[in-house]
Amino acid sequence: MSLSQGTGQGDKLAFHLIQSFAPGEVDPDTAHEIGEKLAERLLKGNHSYVIATHTDKHSVHNHIIFCAADNFTHKKYYDNKKTYREIRRLSDTLCHEYGLSVIEEKSGKRGLSYEEWMS
Repeated sequence: MSLSQGTGQGDKLAFHLIQSFAPGEVDPDTAHEIGEKLAERLLKGNHSYVIATHTDKHSVHNHIIFCAADNFTHKKYYDNKKTYREIRRLSDTLCHEYGLSVIEEKSGKRGLSYEEWMS
């Protein structure tokens, strides 16, 4: 069965997460370890993934790219606001476990739109 024959919504073949850390707060090996734990907790061994830990910007960050289709059921990963919040919760939990900072939500304030962020 090819990836494009996976069942479920959408035509995405993979998902790309970026997990960033505060400048100077974590070394690349620890950041990569945290990224691996995030991928395992999120995907539970059901999706293939790769992690690239970058040090080329002002802060260390992970790129986690995972296959949209489950390795066993071939169902596609369902991406929505709920799954985004779960990814954020898992990442924040791991950062707390390692004694790292997390971005705190401002009560009653929404995040920037893509257009606002780009400007």
